[in-house]
Amino acid sequence: FPVDLDAYPLPRMVQAGAETLPYRTGAFDTVVFAEIIEHLSNPYPALSELRRVTRPGGRVIITTPDEHRWAPERRPLMTLDERLAVDNLTFEAVYAHETRRAVRTTDERTHPHLWHSWHYDAPLLRRVLADAFRGARVEPLCYGGWYFLCAEARV
Repeated sequence: FPVDLDAYPLPRMVQAGAETLPYRTGAFDTVVFAEIIEHLSNPYPALSELRRVTRPGGRVIITTPDEHRWAPERRPLMTLDERLAVDNLTFEAVYAHETRRAVRTTDERTHPHLWHSWHYDAPLLRRVLADAFRGARVEPLCYGGWYFLCAEARV
C-alpha cells in the first residue's frame, strides 16, 4: 500500500491530543498515525478518534517501532528485562558473562523507560487494531537495519 507523498500538498499543521482531534467527522480519506501509538498507555480512545475523522471507506495508516526485532544495541527504549527476554537471557547470566558491558546496568527494573508505553509486535498490533477497525493489515518494514510495523486499516 505505497503512498506517493509528492502527489499531496503540504498539510497545515495543527497541534492536538490524539483523543480529541479538531476535525469534523469523516474529514479525511487517509489518516497517517506515525510513531505515536507506542506512546499511548491506552490506545483505544485515539483509535476511535482516528476512525471518527476518517471517511467511511477511507484508510488509517499506523506505524510503530518493532523493537523486538532490533539488534540489542538498537533497543534503547526497552527495559532491561524486555531486552533480556528478546534474547532469551537472564539478568544473572548476562551479569556473570563478559558481555554484560553491552547491556546497560542502570536500575531499569524499577525505572523503565517512559518514552514507550507499549512495545508492539505484529500479533499485538493486529489484536489492538482489530478492536477498532475492520480488516487491519500489519506488515513488517525495515529501513537501514531498523524494524518497524506498518498497518493499514479500513474504516
